[in-house]
Amino acid sequence: GGGGLLGAGYAPQVASGGGLFGAAYQDAYEGAGGAVAMQAAKRQRLSLAAQLEDERSVRVRGLVGKACEALVLLQLLAAHNLGRLAVRLDERARRTLAGMSVRDLVYDADGEGVAAALISVLVSSQLDTAGAAGAAATGGAAGSVVAGVEEVGAALARGCPSYFREDDRTFYRASAQLKAAEAAATPADREALVREALGALRRVPLAANLEMLASQLAYLRAYDGLVDIPLRAAAASDPENLAMRPELGPDCERARQRRQAAYHHIFATLRMLVSGSGNPGAAAAAASGGPAGAEAQKGLSAQERAAYKAAILKASLASPDLFFHACLYDALIDMGDAATLLGCGAPHLEPFLAEHSGLGPAAAPAAVMAGPGAVPPARPL
Repeated sequence: GGGGLLGAGYAPQVASGGGLFGAAYQDAYEGAGGAVAMQAAKRQRLSLAAQLEDERSVRVRGLVGKACEALVLLQLLAAHNLGRLAVRLDERARRTLAGMSVRDLVYDADGEGVAAALISVLVSSQLDTAGAAGAAATGGAAGSVVAGVEEVGAALARGCPSYFREDDRTFYRASAQLKAAEAAATPADREALVREALGALRRVPLAANLEMLASQLAYLRAYDGLVDIPLRAAAASDPENLAMRPELGPDCERARQRRQAAYHHIFATLRMLVSGSGNPGAAAAAASGGPAGAEAQKGLSAQERAAYKAAILKASLASPDLFFHACLYDALIDMGDAATLLGCGAPHLEPFLAEHSGLGPAAAPAAVMAGPGAVPPARPL
């Protein structure tokens, strides 16, 4: 009585500090838990090591693949006389090439830059050779220009895609179409080729060599395209429109510099037309060869210059790029052509003049006519 089911004298035996099942059980339990934790940590280490090994393998395979592509590129360049191609590089690229190893070509940013320059020279030489042949033959031979460049492009894309992207191939194919347009038999054929080339270039503006392209388009008198493609390249280089956000400081300034690098090709053409010193399409004309090319290298008449300048301004003023407008107005003032600026019906011109001359709208035009130094450099409108 009073002792419960097991009787009054029953008392459970509990080991001191060992819990209900005793110290030995507790030690065994803790030991098992530690073993489980150690096994889990070991599995985690092995998994991490396997992951790192996979990543290293991927990098090694990528490096080996890039090295193979570099060797294919060198073989292709050698087949087209690498020494002759190197002579056509600018001085900086030639210096880099002279001290460059295969490792640099594979692993170094300067090496990739030289590779891109050599590819550009290779395709340009193909264009020049085919263009000269087309000029000496009938207009129907112009189709070989596109075929020849496409053959080189296919070899580059197949053998070294890391050095020759699909966008590059599109650009060079369009350049070949423009070269074929130079030798086209009829104006209708020429316009069709130019239209098709510009359609392709609008898709890949950042792949375009704007200096080469500007000369080609000026030679073909395709001034709408000469304005449109650089403006698309400028916009693509600044997709977030940072150039119009001065509060961002250095980021805004870098975006403006990228845009201005693209605008430069429009302004260089415009400057030749305003100053009368040079023919915007002379470089492409010289490469084209033949009687038509020689004729195109001659100086333009005053009437031709006025017409071409008007075409460029018309295309430029239609742009919605406000920073471009500010740079264009600055360029015209710097060229000493303020009269054209004031008379062309430029949008946003009055606030631009008022802001940058520091004068009111009524006095600003007179300040502009006073000369290039009268108006400070542009800020965005």
